[in-house]
Parts: sequence; structure tokens; C-alpha cells
Amino acid sequence: MMTMNNGYPRILLCTPELTFWPEDEGVYIERYGITFHDFPKKRKFQKEGGLADMTATLAVALKQKGVNIGIPLPHIWSYSEPGLANLIDSEVEKLSKAGISNWKHNLFLIEDPHFSNTNRIYEGDGRLFSLAYQRAVLNSIIPEFKPDLVHTHDWTTGFIGPLSHPNIKSLHTIHNIHTQTIPMKMIYAFGLPLYNKDKLFLGEGFNPNRVDFQLSGIFGSDYINTPSQGWLLDIANGRVPSGTNPRFVEQVRNKFENLRAFSVLNAPDPSYAPEIDSSIYHNFSLEDIFEGKKKNKREFQKEMWLKQDKNAPLIVWTNRADPHQKGIQFLDELLPGLMQHYQNPGLQIAIISDGVYIPKLKKTMHDLEDQGFRGRIAIRTFSDELERKAYAAGDALLNCSSYAPCELVQMKGMKYGCVPIVRGVGGLKDTVVPVSQGGFGIVFNDYDTNALHYGFKEYLSIFHGNPDLDKEIKIREKKFGDEECAVSRMADGDIALYERILERKVHE
Repeated sequence: MMTMNNGYPRILLCTPELTFWPEDEGVYIERYGITFHDFPKKRKFQKEGGLADMTATLAVALKQKGVNIGIPLPHIWSYSEPGLANLIDSEVEKLSKAGISNWKHNLFLIEDPHFSNTNRIYEGDGRLFSLAYQRAVLNSIIPEFKPDLVHTHDWTTGFIGPLSHPNIKSLHTIHNIHTQTIPMKMIYAFGLPLYNKDKLFLGEGFNPNRVDFQLSGIFGSDYINTPSQGWLLDIANGRVPSGTNPRFVEQVRNKFENLRAFSVLNAPDPSYAPEIDSSIYHNFSLEDIFEGKKKNKREFQKEMWLKQDKNAPLIVWTNRADPHQKGIQFLDELLPGLMQHYQNPGLQIAIISDGVYIPKLKKTMHDLEDQGFRGRIAIRTFSDELERKAYAAGDALLNCSSYAPCELVQMKGMKYGCVPIVRGVGGLKDTVVPVSQGGFGIVFNDYDTNALHYGFKEYLSIFHGNPDLDKEIKIREKKFGDEECAVSRMADGDIALYERILERKVHE
């Protein structure tokens, strides 16, 4: 492993969410270094979404490549984790013994009265959480760490790049369209440095004194990037959900046209690999993928109370049950017809998910069970372990998002030979090559029930009518997932971007 060379530029990776902390140096080395023997148990920080997974994976990959990064994290004291600070002190010592030098110096836990009175990140008013975090980064951490570049992520960090010292370069990554606004007087009240306040994005029209978090990050940072080229082009071309602030599109387009907007494709954590994943029932590789998936399907069906049928097509949903972005309502509308039409062998649907639409899905499932379709549909609360088991057992997965900054579901599934049935938008379009073009996935275009139904019909016609092709595309997708959706590629992409911005190398 490389150690840090302090002669290289310093990168401050600003994210309020980080998923995990390795338990000991042995697990760390096995997971991110020489070999992969076991999927480790992880010390989890609190998180709200995929941002934490991505930043944790990226941070470790950059450290492995010798990039000198620092990470500021809010220290959330909660009843469930009262000893977090002491535990982290212990873990960073172990990381140092594993060959990762200077980590303790470069990991900043932010203490703030606002965090002392909360039990979860973003609890209460997320804007106040964000302001407390950004105040500490701007007033304390940047002066101590002295970064050459600040790399911020999403709306909660949107003021850091614009308000940093003019000599510090800034890169803002847009993972979503979400944002918040506050009156300008709140920024004054929180004591953020305002010598660059002209770089903040103010509202227009009737209320010009409100400041937008995400738009400030886009407008006021030197450069922006997105987690897929498709998402960047979708925004620049106005292919965004109805109701999206037109200024969001305008500001991204301005950066794009001025050659200050880039993309680096995200990648799933390297532990998503059936060869080494201890969460699944049976490990397998490309050489024994079909036998391995059959074994996993049998055990998954048993655990999920699905009918034991190795010949039944099993299609899984592991996205949030969100009717606004993820399109879960379309699956709900299709379920009765799918159960009726595909009965020999009976199509099976496994939903591993949380979200506002789950109660409605459960009602649909119970109604179908009363009609004689018991053992054909299963719904379970989302967990990392069940998600992995679903990919290992599933024949195909669903993702019909209205917009897709990147999406990791399809990339994770590829590594387990779970065929993606996806909408061709954003990062989904970037990572799924249609079977009709010699690829491995089913791609549809519209965001509605008919389009998702088309995806089902296309895949099931292959599953039932051309099993040899089904096997072939499973091999194609696993090869693609292993080679193209790799953490090292993501880290290399960010490194290349850092070097382009700083005009100098950032590691050996």
C-alpha cells in the first residue's frame, strides 16, 4: 500500500455522510487491497442514501492510490452510538498499522452544539444541519488542512466551494436535483465567511434575498461534475422531471458550455462480488455462474416464502418504493396481469425495499394471495444482506427511474448475473447495453406502465423462448460489470479530473 506524500496537492472531500468504517486492518486489507476473502462486517455511520455509499467507497479507493485527502464528518452523538469518538480513535490507529498513514490527521470529526442535540443526520431542519457543517468546514477545517482543492457533494455542501479562499479550487458533484433555500440573513447569523458572497446564487423576482444551496454549488464552484455522462447530458438538454427549477438546468448548461462540467461514473463497493460475498448462500464465479445462481435461487425462495421452483423466472426490485422518482406504482399496476399471464411456470417477484408505497404494495400482494397466487410475490424490508441475496438469486432486476444521476442497482446486479430491465435515462443508459445491440439488458424509454410492461415481455420472451441467449447475456453482463463498473475506474476518473483542475499530479 502507498503512504501519503505531503508534497502532493491536498484534496478535501466534503460529505456529511459516510457509510462505514472498517473494523480492523485485516478486513481493510482484504477488502480494498491484496485479496478478497470475506465480506466484512462494517462499523456504520448514519446515512440517508446512496451518497454515503459512494463517498465511502471513493474515499478508501483514493487513499489506496496515494491521494492526499481529508474528510470532514459531523459527529452525531446518539444513544445508540455513545462511544463513536473513542471507537474511531481506535480504528484509525489500526488503519495506520495497515499502511494508511496520516488518516487520523486527515479525518475531521466536527463537534457542534447542533449535532450534540440530534440523533440522526439532517434531523429537524436539514438546512441548519448543513449550515453548522459548512461553518465548521469553512472556518476551522480549511484553515487547518489547507487544501488545494475542495470536492463537495450535493446541496448540503453547496456553499463551501463558493465561499472558500479564492486560491482554493473547487469541484461540486451533483448527485440529485434536491436543494433548499434560506434567507441571506441566516448565512450572516451562522457566521459563514462572506468575502466571496457574490458567488452565491440568489433568488430572483419577488424574493432576491434567498440563497439556494445546490445552485450556489453549481454557480459558484470552479467546476462541476455528475456521476454519469448521461445524467449530465440529460440536465444540459433539459431532460429533467417536470417541476425542476429551470435555473438548475440553466446553470449546469452554462458550466457545460464553458467546458467546466464533467462526469465520472460511480461504481459499487467492491464487496458486491459473488466470488467473495459472505451474505449470499453460495459463492460462485463466472465459471459456475448458472449452477451458483440455481443454488442461490432455491435458498432465496425458501427464505422469502416463494414457491420452490428452479424453473420459475425470478425478477427483483431493490430500489426505494418511491412513486415520484422510482416508478414503483407502475409495477403495482402490472402485478395482477403479470400473475395471470405468466403461470407456467409462475413468474415470481421479490421486492426488497422501503418507502411510502410499501403499504399499497402489500395490499396488492394480499389481494393476489387471496386469488390463489400465494408464493409468487414477496415483500421484505430493505437490508444490505437481502439485496445481495436477491441479486445472486434473481434472473433479472427492475429499475424504471424517472431520472437517474447514476444508479448503482443495475451495476451491482450485473456482477451477480441479474439481467437489468431498465429505463434508458441518465446513468442507466450509460451502463446498460441493450440485447438488441449485442449487449445484456432490456432498455425501454418511457416513464409509464406500458414501458415497464414492455421490459417484462422482452425479458420473459428470452427466458422462456431462448434459454441459451439468457445464459449468454448473463455471462456478458457479469464480464461488463466486473471490468467496467469497478471502483478503481471511478477513482482513476476522479484523479484525472483533480489533475486537470489543478494542472499537476495528485499522486505518484
